[in-house]
Amino acid sequence: MNALGTIFVIVNSLALLALPRRWAALPLLVGACYMTLGQGVEIGPFSFTIIRILALVGFVRVLVRGERPAGGLNGMDRLMLVWSVWALVSSAFHNEPQNVLVNRLGLVYNTLGIYFLLRCFCQGMDDVVQLVKLTAVVLVPVALEMVNEQITGRNLFSIFGGVSEEVAVRNDRLRSQGSFAHAILAGTVGAVCVPLMAGLWRKGAWLPKAGMLACLAMVFTSASSGPLGSLLLGSLALLLWRWRHWTRQMRIAAVIGYVLLDLVMKAPAYYLIARIDLAGGSTGWHRAALIESS
Repeated sequence: MNALGTIFVIVNSLALLALPRRWAALPLLVGACYMTLGQGVEIGPFSFTIIRILALVGFVRVLVRGERPAGGLNGMDRLMLVWSVWALVSSAFHNEPQNVLVNRLGLVYNTLGIYFLLRCFCQGMDDVVQLVKLTAVVLVPVALEMVNEQITGRNLFSIFGGVSEEVAVRNDRLRSQGSFAHAILAGTVGAVCVPLMAGLWRKGAWLPKAGMLACLAMVFTSASSGPLGSLLLGSLALLLWRWRHWTRQMRIAAVIGYVLLDLVMKAPAYYLIARIDLAGGSTGWHRAALIESS
């Protein structure tokens, strides 16, 4: 970890410990969006990136302050715990279980840790709205930097390591990635936040609009099919919101539709992703082949 990374983690850790509960998620958002995986501390086989260090500080905070998830454990919490247990247990079925276990420990630590911290910080709908507003504010500088990558061909986050200074190019298109490990991840963050910004549309004059523009900029500057597909599906979900009381029937229809596709197609139905190429040069076929091989 260099000097910039050290200062960054110290400032965010102090903020995480000192901020009121409604603002406590801000240092986590900043750590996830403004710092690359190139900064961190190595302890044996374990890698503690900035976001993992901040998660540990968050655990200290909730223990000291006695903060707990609102309403105790719910169904989603239990599903997350079951997923975590299986993620660790299934390591034994791989060729190198020890290495896979180390990787899965990191995966579970990230996912379960951040999930339960946000459950502690968000005690009601007002806190959720506050979290989305904070997300909008945090994403605007990220989007501006990704636009800058399109103009200059250079990634400013490269000063932290973990990402290349030169922006990746595919089919003559620059693929902005910001601080994220890949352009697809950067674009996906923007895509999945679009419905959240739409939910804020009537709750502020400028913030939801700025957040929406930032999310769209992240999607299109990433030049990746995955984020574009996520944006389209998220937009479709928003259009279906009026008929949300039919959600159960929609799920059943989706399963039946997939089964029917599987019956009439020569290849398995999941090979439809091999035909989707929204940004050019998509590797959908390889992903379908991975599903088949598994």
